[in-house]
Amino acid sequence: MFRLRAALPLLLLTACVARTAVTVVAEPAVAPLLQSVAVAPAVEGSASEGSAAPAEGSASAPALEGSAAAESIAAEPAAAEEPTRRHPPSQACNYTTYQWSMKRKTGVNRRTISKTFGELKGDEIDPNDARCSVCEENQVWLRPADHGWPNIKPVRVCDVYASKLGKALEEMAASGAFTIIDLEGYRPGRTRGAVVDGMRTQMSNHGYGTAIDINARHNGLYAGCNISPVTLEGLRRCRLAVGGAWDPVARPSPSVVRGGIPYRIMTQSVGWKWGGEIGGGTRDLMHFSLTGF
Repeated sequence: MFRLRAALPLLLLTACVARTAVTVVAEPAVAPLLQSVAVAPAVEGSASEGSAAPAEGSASAPALEGSAAAESIAAEPAAAEEPTRRHPPSQACNYTTYQWSMKRKTGVNRRTISKTFGELKGDEIDPNDARCSVCEENQVWLRPADHGWPNIKPVRVCDVYASKLGKALEEMAASGAFTIIDLEGYRPGRTRGAVVDGMRTQMSNHGYGTAIDINARHNGLYAGCNISPVTLEGLRRCRLAVGGAWDPVARPSPSVVRGGIPYRIMTQSVGWKWGGEIGGGTRDLMHFSLTGF
């Protein structure tokens, strides 16, 4: 009996050590098992879209940062921004276009085109921002009355720029030192580029909703005008082709000038360029767009 009592603590200690050893050995075996059944969530637009979603509480887990799956997820938004991804290829696309007649100084050959987004080709998609196209369905109404300008009519712009342009109008209104009289936005006409048979052949940035004209009656387009910077003295050697005469001295409030309120807001907040600083012999003082043209 004495020998049994003396050995009992030793037996208990041995059992504890054995139980601890089992725990330590078993622990690493669980992690590989969980990793083997973990499933990354399906990426929107991928081949997995439309398959059954994992049941709530299943072992699904997001892919680790730096993995191939994570890179696939990160790359998805860029592709989704193209018109045929943001708008289904089968969605209807409609627009009314025209050509500028150099002889008649007006738009001619006006016609309405109907197709699908999947059928867009060439310059029907903005070469400077593939998220914008000639389609009316790619445009939204920008309402100046919602952004501090109650008496200015709505204009259409490419949907991806509507928010920035709305904030730009609010900044101009808050300044109190600039007056908007009129705006012009989306207008899908061939008013630029080479002249063939007296007609312009290239789509303007207005055709994609990526341009806006401010106060055309006071900030005209001048031809034969390769001057930089734009000055009243320099403009005397130019020809006013479209819009009204520019005179920021006599009419400072509606005039667009380099460094002025609309210039700073449109170039910095929106990221567009001013038509008064483009290359060549045209100075389009009313105009802001992705390229300045």
